[in-house]
Amino acid sequence: MAQRPKILLVDDDPVQLEAIFTCLAQRDYQLLVARSGETALRIARAERPAVVILDVLMEGGMDGFATCEALKEDPRTRSAAVLFLSALEAPGDRVAGLAAGAVDFITKPIHAAELLARVETQVTLQALRAELEERNQQLGHELRVARALLDAAAERVEGPLLGTSEAIRGLREQLIGRAQDDEPVLIVCPPGAGAEAAARWLHARSSRRDRPFITVNAEQLNARSTSSGEGTGEERGEGPGEGDWLELAQHGILYIQGVSHLDDDQLAAISADVGEPGTARIVGSLTPSAMPAFEERWESGTLLMAPTVEVPPLRERREDIPVLVAHFLKRLEDQVGRPFVGVTEASMRSLQAHHWPGNIAELRSLVERVALAATTEVIEIDEAQLSSREPVGSYQLIELLAVGGMGQVWRARHRLLARPAAVKLIGNTWMRKSRRDAMRMFRDEAQATARLRSPHTVTLYDFGVTDSGDFFYVMELLEGLDLAQLVRRHGPMAPARVVHLLVQACRSLAEAHELGIVHRDLKPSNLFLGRRGLQFDFLTVLDFGITIHQKEPGDVPNHCVGTTGFSAPEVLTGQSIQDGRADVYSLGAVAYFLLTGHSIFHLHLKEERAELQQKAEPPRPSAIMSSPLPRAFEDILVACLNPRPEVRPPTVQALERSLAAVDLEPWSDEQLRHWWETHEPERVSPVGVVSSNLTWSGSGPAGTDFVDPG
Repeated sequence: MAQRPKILLVDDDPVQLEAIFTCLAQRDYQLLVARSGETALRIARAERPAVVILDVLMEGGMDGFATCEALKEDPRTRSAAVLFLSALEAPGDRVAGLAAGAVDFITKPIHAAELLARVETQVTLQALRAELEERNQQLGHELRVARALLDAAAERVEGPLLGTSEAIRGLREQLIGRAQDDEPVLIVCPPGAGAEAAARWLHARSSRRDRPFITVNAEQLNARSTSSGEGTGEERGEGPGEGDWLELAQHGILYIQGVSHLDDDQLAAISADVGEPGTARIVGSLTPSAMPAFEERWESGTLLMAPTVEVPPLRERREDIPVLVAHFLKRLEDQVGRPFVGVTEASMRSLQAHHWPGNIAELRSLVERVALAATTEVIEIDEAQLSSREPVGSYQLIELLAVGGMGQVWRARHRLLARPAAVKLIGNTWMRKSRRDAMRMFRDEAQATARLRSPHTVTLYDFGVTDSGDFFYVMELLEGLDLAQLVRRHGPMAPARVVHLLVQACRSLAEAHELGIVHRDLKPSNLFLGRRGLQFDFLTVLDFGITIHQKEPGDVPNHCVGTTGFSAPEVLTGQSIQDGRADVYSLGAVAYFLLTGHSIFHLHLKEERAELQQKAEPPRPSAIMSSPLPRAFEDILVACLNPRPEVRPPTVQALERSLAAVDLEPWSDEQLRHWWETHEPERVSPVGVVSSNLTWSGSGPAGTDFVDPG
């Protein structure tokens, strides 16, 4: 409840004082009374009135002028509005009163309406003045907060770009070159390596350095642009959209984290004003894994193509680690008031040998955590602290192997057994996007894979939920490389070898189809090739993450996913009938890639490829192959790639029988062994020895590849 305005009435004439009191009592004021200047000062200091009505001529000690001067000299009372009450009309008296600090005169005899009007005016002015002062205090506080945030941002800029390595010097040179123009910049940066630091470093060296630097997360823009409901954004509790952010960053830089998450309309809207006078310069960042898909969007020519700046991961600039460690310790020293000399020589050697999957963010977190727990000025970091991450079930994460649209894949080891493993866990970004759907898809993948026993299907060891709420499953760690990697490294394959691989894939899928499980996203990066025991060229099918378990014929999947160029047309369009013939189509597309080095309809844009897959006659691989292809084999592949499921081989068993009838001389075990020992010797170490080059690749939902051959 608002406090009533306080009015102090000062007059030595009790009759006059009563008249003023009676008049003002009509309003909701808190009235205070004094009959001398000395008493008025004492009351004013205690009560802090908004208005003082003060008689000029008072008998005794202080007259009105002296009382007014005393009120204005005291910081406790100087804000009160003083109205002189006097029968004096000489201009000199009025000037003297204003000089003493009064704001107005009320002439005797008093007219009630005039008195009320003048007092009401001063009460209103005082309320506005108090509101303005409060707002100024709030703005002052906000300014101090903003300065603190800018100081913190400056610290973030200073750290990640420190060092003298060739990699970091190259980055700084790139940023200086880009800082002098106004073109959009795309920063490609691994998570935790310092994308925002690079953007702020560029801003600090550009002509816009005295203008705003506004940071926004692309997923925040997506959430605001897709929110529903009537009313304004403010009424719905939303923040600004992309247009508002651009306005805030006017003449400065708008930094968009995760720019690859923006949809085409948002990118087009942001790109439309690029280069216009007074508009913001756009600096965006994305991870390397998101770059291929983003580049494909540029190929259409409708989106902004930005120059790229690549931030190196920490493992490519290990010689900078001593400088970075010293910086983080000095910052921590300033924060906690404890001296830190550095780390031991052995600790520094361990730091420089570490793989750093979390990059500079991981290094900073480790240094600060260990330093705060240390009891000496020289910090010692042991191997357990260096490799410590949150356990996933009974497994310790060792090294990040791949990042996809749905999650991460890590090399891991069992904490009690010597068995290595691959751990897949859902990523935080995906969980924020749709946690319930992501968890359901992850669970379905684990449960579907757990039912499969074929040696050509990846083995599931375990699955569950971590203490932090992440869903995970643990699989065998495979030795070798996927078919996408193999073709990129060594080129197209011989037809006999392709048949050999397709037959193995058919044997994995035959079991899955018998159980009502359709993979729907077979592609080269989901087919892993390596050694199993004494067998070379042993193929394993990965990533049943978008399987559909058909309880009844014709079941409709609850989400449409797949990969253009490899998934069947009915999968890409979400048709109601999706059975094992969808995987038959994908095997045909994989075979086309293995024979030619290209995906089908590879000369077309992604959208055109998808449309051609639905309508056009399937391509013949022999048209672009340099070596001959048996006609019987090609006819089988063309049948597999027919847009109409009923024209394809009806089952993978039928496909396997057709492939076995093709007149091709198969590769012998000796030939296969010789190929691997000649071309990939580091990936076929003796049985029982885990290669240092173990890899795992797969795909996330919606066809987001860890490795995309397309």
